[in-house]
Amino acid sequence: MLNNALYDEIFRRKSIRAYQSAPLTRETIALAQKCINSAVPLIPSEHAELQFVQSKDEGIRRVNSYCADSLIGRVNLGYMLEQIHLSLSLNGIASLWWGMAREPGDIAPPDGLRFAIALKVGLAQDTLHRSITEFDRVPIEEIVDDAPLQSVFEPLRLAPSAMNSQPWYATREKGQIKVFCAKPGVLKKIFVAKMNQLDIGIAVCHIVLALEHENIQINAVHPLEDTNAPKGYYPVLALETSL
Repeated sequence: MLNNALYDEIFRRKSIRAYQSAPLTRETIALAQKCINSAVPLIPSEHAELQFVQSKDEGIRRVNSYCADSLIGRVNLGYMLEQIHLSLSLNGIASLWWGMAREPGDIAPPDGLRFAIALKVGLAQDTLHRSITEFDRVPIEEIVDDAPLQSVFEPLRLAPSAMNSQPWYATREKGQIKVFCAKPGVLKKIFVAKMNQLDIGIAVCHIVLALEHENIQINAVHPLEDTNAPKGYYPVLALETSL
């Protein structure tokens, strides 16, 4: 199970772009490291590595993340990083999904893994959280086709994504929650195709938190091969549940 305290953070979390310039204290760094260490994988067999290092700017550190160059590798990594993003927010620390961060040139990637994305970490200059009315998201009916699940899956609607592309779609069938990703167009294929696979991991983190909040048991998670994917989407994962 995930930390259930993360559930409420979904409704007020905010991507922070402006940070205090003063160096982070040892206490703040240690707390941030604790948040990083608390992340659990979605698929334990997938290898991911997180490195918490100083950025060029004194007031900012970064979480460099590495995973297998595969769909499931990126989904698993996104799942872990979103736990960190929410946990940092819960503990008063700001963060930002840093999709345009350059791969560190002075650190060799772990064997068999590739750099995926970084999280920027620091203290917010201004307000750390926001009201739910400030989220710019599509209606729940556009991303969840099962009416009874739509109220439960409000956290899915609020998940962050590259360029706010919101590429997820969820269905329910015979005790399975099926998760799909939007097929990118020509331009998005260049800029956000791999980012959207990380986004699916973020979305699944929100789905798991939503299900656990409703005391719905998740029995297994596995890659999905579904020939009946909704038009414009491709299959990613299935969650076997007690629904």
